[in-house]
Amino acid sequence: MSENIIGRILNDNFSKIKIISDYEKKVIRNIIDCRTVAMGGRIERCDSCRHEIQLYNSCRNRNCPNCQGTQSFKWLHKRLNEALPVQYYHGVFTIPEELKKLFLYNKRICLNILFKCVSQTIQKVAKRNLKIKLGFICILHTWDQRLNFHPHIHCVITAGGLTEDKTEWINVKNKNYLLPVKKLSRVFRGKILFYLNKAFKKGLLKIDRNSFISVCSLVSKKEWVVYLKRPLGGAGQVLKYLSRYTHKVGITNKRIIGYDGKNVTFSYRDRRDDNIEKELTLPTELFIKRFILHIVPKRFVKIRFYGFMVNRYRKKLTALCRELIASVESNLQDILPVISILPFIDHSICPVCGKGRMRLVTPYNTG
Repeated sequence: MSENIIGRILNDNFSKIKIISDYEKKVIRNIIDCRTVAMGGRIERCDSCRHEIQLYNSCRNRNCPNCQGTQSFKWLHKRLNEALPVQYYHGVFTIPEELKKLFLYNKRICLNILFKCVSQTIQKVAKRNLKIKLGFICILHTWDQRLNFHPHIHCVITAGGLTEDKTEWINVKNKNYLLPVKKLSRVFRGKILFYLNKAFKKGLLKIDRNSFISVCSLVSKKEWVVYLKRPLGGAGQVLKYLSRYTHKVGITNKRIIGYDGKNVTFSYRDRRDDNIEKELTLPTELFIKRFILHIVPKRFVKIRFYGFMVNRYRKKLTALCRELIASVESNLQDILPVISILPFIDHSICPVCGKGRMRLVTPYNTG
């Protein structure tokens, strides 16, 4: 298999792809051209052994399965600088099956509602039960292992927070419990239905009145899936765990097992069967259709910060939290070892002699 097998699949079938928007067409073209001569490139030479390599430029599109490794690495290092020496919880908020079609055809408005409701739910329940302001990160995923449309949000939440007047840090005393899951589920359900109804009345949703009323009535009677996992540990553990979720796309090239022009076979983990790894074969056009489902809307922010981690005040409040934690805890050194989780890899070192550095000889653009 070639390195950019997904790009080859898209390229071989480009004329058959039903593009919904010009933006999606551009995304697909970027993925096809990624790290090929179409993107241009450069020649680098070792200043010691004179070994030369030819490199092609990446497309840097956030929907591309080839381009997210470096971005994820940089993002995690920024988070390391902000990490607190406390435990963290992992939460997942999922919408019912009956709402997925509505979300699919109204991606931007509905996914924004999803973020808003998750953040408001966590903050409301935390304020009522713990009397504190938590800090948390929300990360959007729209797929399951089979590439079906499955919008849900992963949250990483501090096991403690600031008092209302910001003069004290309060740790959650119960190490296996943060917030009541059933309460989170019902508050989340109520908020989603409220904001969907509000958007519908403003004419922002593509759905007829009877269908909207019917689906909302149905899901209002169900228990929604929300859960919190036990503490992930300190900053090191949670950031290592986060690396699986931050800059992922629906499927990577590594999961493609076979492609014969007519069918695509890829690996997936069956969550309903003890997470066993299995294989799934789909007709090529269906595979592409599922892949396109997960293209993030243009300029849509899929990683968001809330509570005392909100972007505007994150630097100031994180520093305050660290000071307050230090006044009641003596384990600030716990934040230091996590640096080893992400060792720096110097790609400028020559892969042949290991002594010299690769220097740019000449850039070129053939696109």
